[in-house]
Amino acid sequence: MKKLFSTLITIFIQFLRFCSGGHNNTPTKQAEKMQSEIMVCFENKDKKKLKSFFSKSIKENYDLDSEIDKAFALLEGEITSYDEPFGSACGSSNKKYYSASTAKILNNKNKEFKIVFGGWLTNDDKDKIGVDYIKVIDMSITYDKTKTNKENGIFAVGDKTRV
Repeated sequence: MKKLFSTLITIFIQFLRFCSGGHNNTPTKQAEKMQSEIMVCFENKDKKKLKSFFSKSIKENYDLDSEIDKAFALLEGEITSYDEPFGSACGSSNKKYYSASTAKILNNKNKEFKIVFGGWLTNDDKDKIGVDYIKVIDMSITYDKTKTNKENGIFAVGDKTRV
């Protein structure tokens, strides 16, 4: 009887998790997982893997090698710590956009950055599935809407129209 009760409780808890969105493969969780993988690439300066996350259409239309090198250089050193990623997603099941960010990225020179990505999780145009852009933001610079992204310490890899 105890075993049956225990099994029913386990099934009930799993059912509640599923109904409450607690399963691990939601679009938001997928965005956070991608952001975590992007952060590992920045920590290890792994250009090849980072480039692999971009959609086919972005790879064909941008000089990602050069842009990724510039993004790595903007961080000015080694990453020492950062917050957990925060993700979101919107759209229909056949055309869903997702994005995530990591804040309070600190380097070994005591500078703070933020890294954000956006991309298509699903899309009718298969060439668009993947990361559209990755934005690196130098948080030591106060944002001024009259200045350019570069002047505001913002550098984007990929589609700059989304940044």
